[in-house]
Amino acid sequence: ALFPSFCKGYRLLRSFDACAQVSDTMEKDAEDAGVKIRCITAFVAPQLESLGTLAELGGTLSSFAEHIGRVTGLEVQTTRVALPPLASWLPIGDQTALRLILEEMDEIFEGAGITFVSLGPATTPAGAEMLKEFLVRFPRFSASLQIGSDSGLPDPVLLQCGGELAVHLAQQTDGALGAFRFCTSTNVKPCTPFFPAAYAPEATGTDGSVVRIAIGLENGALFG
Repeated sequence: ALFPSFCKGYRLLRSFDACAQVSDTMEKDAEDAGVKIRCITAFVAPQLESLGTLAELGGTLSSFAEHIGRVTGLEVQTTRVALPPLASWLPIGDQTALRLILEEMDEIFEGAGITFVSLGPATTPAGAEMLKEFLVRFPRFSASLQIGSDSGLPDPVLLQCGGELAVHLAQQTDGALGAFRFCTSTNVKPCTPFFPAAYAPEATGTDGSVVRIAIGLENGALFG
């Protein structure tokens, strides 16, 4: 394997070498079409008691991006990390604890060179309210608000929360850029590498150690 000891506590769903082989097969067509690799995203469910392992994840992800760039000759524009739905791993409602957790994570990803991190979707008005502070405070983080309901139609309360949050971010961030780090979403599946709606599956049993990888291409429709 390319990185036999990926990082403590994690195992890969597929090997990085397998990803590189896929990249090799598309290299010529991609170059002819002027394609760039827009993002390489890792989907992972962190453990609050061992957030330090995210530093190893970030460092290895950066090394993998460099490897993919070398073997394909394509520019890799960004490396990203997406986390599970907010309520499944963060103490929603405890702003002090949340602030400390996100400060630690922000420092970890800064050191690892990861500039885009999706905190996962909120699913309640309380989750949306929490994002008002932290998406302004931490420009590295993005998130979404899932607005679907059992009826199949958007939930009107969540829809209003999403609109208010988007306006708040536009007003409270330079150039209204905070609004680009948030969206409402529905019917988005885990491991979809579309930011800011991207998120990882919730950890279940031993599955919490799995890291899933997605490679997103720019101008992907121009070749096949």
